[in-house]
Amino acid sequence: MLSYIKADMYRILHKKSFYIYYAGILAIYLLIMFIARGNLTSDNVVMDAGQIFGLAPLFFGGFIFSMVYNDDLTAKSLPSAIGFGINKIVILFSKIIISTLMSIISLLLMFAVYSVSLNLSGIKIDGEGISALLKMLVSPTLLTVVYMAIASIASFGTQKATIALSIYLALGTGIVGSLLNLLLGLSAIKNIFGNIAQYTIENIVSRIDSSIVGQWVAQVTATEQGVSDYTTKLAVSDFSIFPVIQYIIFFGVAVILAAVAFRKKELEF
Repeated sequence: MLSYIKADMYRILHKKSFYIYYAGILAIYLLIMFIARGNLTSDNVVMDAGQIFGLAPLFFGGFIFSMVYNDDLTAKSLPSAIGFGINKIVILFSKIIISTLMSIISLLLMFAVYSVSLNLSGIKIDGEGISALLKMLVSPTLLTVVYMAIASIASFGTQKATIALSIYLALGTGIVGSLLNLLLGLSAIKNIFGNIAQYTIENIVSRIDSSIVGQWVAQVTATEQGVSDYTTKLAVSDFSIFPVIQYIIFFGVAVILAAVAFRKKELEF
């Protein structure tokens, strides 16, 4: 497995498109930060980071998924790998490990660029602020990883790069999650099945996020002039292991389904 991971990472890191894409995304991001620098304050940098990092499943995740999973489909290189004696399960888990590592590295890179841009804007963040910013990486990382696991079912099951990427993008844009919440939130569905909307992956990750990072809540205080002053702060709820277990189960089921699809599908040359 280690040899396959090294070979796949070598392939990815030696593609010009990898560096061009990342450079382009980061350049656009820095431009946005430069334009918005006047609105940045020490009070809203964490909230803004949550919104910016939340775009990672779409902009970074889609590219990572395409490179890790779909490049082999386009190049028809999977049959060659299996022909050299590499087990399908080894290939599957190798790609899960690679995509997870690349997701984490991409988000850490996003964090580093965000921190640098804050310093260039004259906003200093202390250790507590850095800790809060790092916690903001939890939700997008978890979503990116599980979305890729779900889309890999289509990647291995259909061997159609366009279908697999379309499914990932539908997940990454939040379209699938929004439609599921809308459907499962209907009174007719809730009366029959109860509140099953809480078991969508987005809501599971949201509960994990709330117990680690917290939720933004409004505080209303009266000023000396008698005007209500609205501020926001992070309120962290008690940590619960149950959403973590639910996430692991959800992720595990996706991986099992991908493995079953891969084993049953005849590879196309």
